[in-house]
Amino acid sequence: MAFPLGKIFQLFLILLLALSCEAKKRPPLEIEPEFRVDEVSEQNALKFELDKCAFYCFFVPLKDNVQIDLHFYKNISCSDIVYGFAEVNDNGLKLPTKLDLIPHSYYGNFKLITSLQLISTSPRVLLGMKMASNAHFLDLKRPELAQNVTRRMVFFTKRYGFSGIFLKFDSDVLLTPGFEQFVELLGDEIKKEKKRSGMRKLRLILSISSNWVKYVYRRMPKFDAYFDAFYLWADEISSTSEFPIPSVAVPVDPLHNSELVPLKDSLARNAEHLAGSGVPRKKIVIGLSTWARSYFIRKNEELKMPEVESLVYSNEDSGQTDGTLGYHEVCHLLDSKNKHQQLHYDNRSETTSLIIEDQWYSFNEPEHAAFIHKLDWISNHEFGGIGLFSIQGDDPLNNCTRGLLPLHRTVGDRFKCRRGTKRGNLEQLGECTRLCFLDLEESRNSFAFEQLQPGWCSHMVLGQASVNPYVYSGPSKGMNLALKLYNDWERERKPFLYVFC
Repeated sequence: MAFPLGKIFQLFLILLLALSCEAKKRPPLEIEPEFRVDEVSEQNALKFELDKCAFYCFFVPLKDNVQIDLHFYKNISCSDIVYGFAEVNDNGLKLPTKLDLIPHSYYGNFKLITSLQLISTSPRVLLGMKMASNAHFLDLKRPELAQNVTRRMVFFTKRYGFSGIFLKFDSDVLLTPGFEQFVELLGDEIKKEKKRSGMRKLRLILSISSNWVKYVYRRMPKFDAYFDAFYLWADEISSTSEFPIPSVAVPVDPLHNSELVPLKDSLARNAEHLAGSGVPRKKIVIGLSTWARSYFIRKNEELKMPEVESLVYSNEDSGQTDGTLGYHEVCHLLDSKNKHQQLHYDNRSETTSLIIEDQWYSFNEPEHAAFIHKLDWISNHEFGGIGLFSIQGDDPLNNCTRGLLPLHRTVGDRFKCRRGTKRGNLEQLGECTRLCFLDLEESRNSFAFEQLQPGWCSHMVLGQASVNPYVYSGPSKGMNLALKLYNDWERERKPFLYVFC
């Protein structure tokens, strides 16, 4: 059957008009053509890349029916961005938002978020996954189901352009025999995918609740071969609490225990516990939070873990009903002239909190000593990196008038990667022992370790030429300073260190 030429021309015009209308419906890509971040963020990102140190950021949409906004990309220096969280069940994945994959459209949220891998700093974008509460794929009696689930997870991650998987399963799941089987199957599937595609291997990250380290640490070394990193983060509520309302208010991200913080909530203790189990430090990433904890409390004049009566709800349409508020929602509580003096600073736990009548708040304050000391501790103890959850909890719209994403910016500016050093050179010890003695009295707090050539000293001795053992009361200020400078001294190999006292 032949069509008249005029009819064909009309159909062609209708088709062009339809395509034109469809093109007008497409939203523009949020990333500008040059794919450049600002100069400061680019320099900071270069630091993480060169030193092989990670900075994990999280993009977790608060609503599931909107297209994500990527305007923040010029102000981040993250090495890895986690998008999530997809929910893994026995039959597939429930996506983070309804607009992640839009039928007949190029501009779904998956396409937008993975396009961040094209910006000048080239961060990896990982798909965050959590386990559905009614899933059964960890059942040891159903290995075929676990195999199918892991195959779908890997295929889905690779198909939509992600660089890896970030697992955020409930902590008690990590203790089950089925989880071990699941990890082995997932690791094998990732290896098979790499062999099939000939492309870079997908990264696999496991998150661990800080409060659960004491229960799961014995199992972690056996997973070392499968995971590229272990992400350690503090719970949103204290381990002494019962969800959804905790019994006592514990500050956000406590580094050490104190009168305000139970020992089991200490990030430092749990991180060292994990490292002591055999997990390499370079694989441990310490996660901090941009979100505030906020509760109505009973009056507590001593400020010792006030008792919680109820939650403070968000004033924004964010769906936050668990007592967590974004930094942009609490920054206005601080007087701009005296902001650091209004906060209660617990210098033992390195936390900050604020009480206004019967409302209690705790959050990380950019540039405050508590936040900086946490960054320095993670760096000085040579862990594999740092994380900040999440971009939505920071100040992405500059509501606090301190610039976009002040917490992320502070991490990018102030965090230093430590490559790790080895003390002593056993090969040189076969030649001779070369003792170098640093007299703390004569040095007068001036210790230029970087001026020492690698072959000069096999052992470094710190001390004082004249010591009275009867009046010794502990390390002097000069000794503490020398030890700090020695630990901060960046060199691939250092002399063995001895302290003479």
